[in-house]
Amino acid sequence: MACVLMRDLCYTIVMDIDKTYESLKYRISVGGGTTTYRNANGDLHREEGPAYIEHSGYKAWWLNGQRHRENGPAVVFPNGRVEYWVNGVRTK
Repeated sequence: MACVLMRDLCYTIVMDIDKTYESLKYRISVGGGTTTYRNANGDLHREEGPAYIEHSGYKAWWLNGQRHRENGPAVVFPNGRVEYWVNGVRTK
């Protein structure tokens, strides 16, 4: 299926990845200004970066469905506010 607009192309690629490549490490979805990374169980999950990214600048690190980051804040808000989480528990 050919796409004329880049936006349509992005959505088509995501649909194809979800349907065809179940064995990939991540299921990546892009749309509406948000990018998410999920594991095979559908949980937000990414080991080398934020698993939830909004166009506004909001970023959140998740590991197996829990907010988690050991080497920095697990949540960064567009206004610069941060939150620290480890294994789903807010620490600061």
